[in-house]
Parts: sequence; C-alpha cells; structure tokens
Amino acid sequence: MTGDEKKKRDPIFTVCFVVFILAAVSVVVVYVNEHYLTEDNTRVAYGDSVSVNYVGTFYDFDGSEIAVEFDSGDLEFDAESGSSVLQKFWEACIGHKVDDRIEVIINPEDGYIAPVTGHKDVSKNGLTMDVVEVMSKEQFESIYDISLSAGSMASFTTAYGWNATAVLDSATQKVVVYNMPVAGEKYTYTDGEDSEDSEDEVTVTFEVVSVNNGVITYNIGFEGQTSTGNGDEVQMIELQFGNETWQVTNIGDSTFSYKTSPNTTNQTLYFVIEITAIN
Repeated sequence: MTGDEKKKRDPIFTVCFVVFILAAVSVVVVYVNEHYLTEDNTRVAYGDSVSVNYVGTFYDFDGSEIAVEFDSGDLEFDAESGSSVLQKFWEACIGHKVDDRIEVIINPEDGYIAPVTGHKDVSKNGLTMDVVEVMSKEQFESIYDISLSAGSMASFTTAYGWNATAVLDSATQKVVVYNMPVAGEKYTYTDGEDSEDSEDEVTVTFEVVSVNNGVITYNIGFEGQTSTGNGDEVQMIELQFGNETWQVTNIGDSTFSYKTSPNTTNQTLYFVIEITAIN
C-alpha cells in the first residue's frame, strides 16, 4: 500500500471506529439505564389489570398472634367496578406501585353480605341428631376422603368421633350414613390438628346421653378455644358434620353460637396485599 493510499483510508477507518465505539457505548448506557438506574414508578389506575399476592385473615393482620388465615395466594383482577374481587380490595390498590405492601380492613357491610344461617345461644346439653343421615356422594367423599362404589358398604369414624357405616345408593347417588355411637361414651373431634402450633388446637367433645327411636341425644363441650382478646368471641372453629358445616362464633359457660353460612359472611376481613404486576 502506498503512503497516499494509506492516508486516504485512515480517516475512513477512524470515522468508522468512532461510530462503532459510540454505538457500543449507547447500547451499554441504555442497558444500564433500563436495568439499574430507571425505577418503574407506574401506579395502579382505574381499569388497570393488577396482579397481587395476598393473605386474608380474621381478627387481625397476617403476622399477628390473633390473626386466623382464611385465604391466600396469587390473584389477577381488573381495578374497576364489577371486578372479580371486593370493591374495597381493588380500591386499596389504586395509586400503589409494584412491590408496595398494603394493609386493608374490609368491614362486614363492604364484604361478603348474605343472610346468616345458624343458631345463637344454643344449650351445650341435650342436642339431637338422627341416627341415619343422607348426603350427596360428593359431600361424603369431600369430608371423609372415602370413595364409595354402588352397593358397597364402608366402615369409618365420623367427624363426631364415633363409628358409622355408609352405603351408596346407585339410583340416587346419595350416601346413607348409619351412625353407631354408644350411650354413655364421650367422643372427640379436634379442629386445627394439622396446625404446627398446638395452641391453635380446639378439642370438641360429644358425650352421648342416649340413642333411642332413631335419635342421638348428646352434650357438646369445647376445650382449648382461643379468644380474640375481648373475652366475648372465639376465633371461628369450623366443624364439618355431614350435611352441615358449623362456624362456631361464640362459646359461653352453658351455651354456644354458630352459623352455617360461609365463614367470611358478614365478617370483618383483614388483607395484606403485595402488588406484583400492573398491566
């Protein structure tokens, strides 16, 4: 290459090299800016699709000694009227950004409102139930985790603690349960037995007074119930008895109260919400 040719090509090379360096620096600057310097300050606005992780509890917020969890998980919803979640839930997210942690209390009138079914101030003594119970196949299998085939008989221990047999009617797909308690015996049902904290356990006892004319008469007792702190309420004890689920809401010296409607019905709800995405 002659000296003149080299002189002609050097400026071109220099310009190309400078352009390459500037482009490389630009790419690096954009990457650093996007991944390290820029903070996403996008906040939830009306109509946004929002993803959250949440914990719902009774009595107090998650982490409190008296909080009782009823639901948790990941959830995606639209922050607008007619949303799939409670209005106060999505409204609490408005104005917040990703990673924000929100605590919200939803009063009964803003929560799950429904007629309360159950009984108040029921005597602990002299309760009755039928010896023979009939329930759907789905109900039976969800409570006892026993799969029945048509015409077969299964022996098992009921939620009350006494022995029973069950038969599936192939025509109706109904399960007929024959309770077999022994008069004079005391049986136990323990709620919270899967809890890691033994203090959360509540033992319910059934003392069978008599079994006559197809009717079981029994007395019920509660041991180890936990209070919400005011001395008047217990942290809801859920008892599943065949066709009914009892949510025990109050226990006195000689009486107790319970509802058969869902545990969240007409109840103050506490939510801890963490926003994970906004779209």
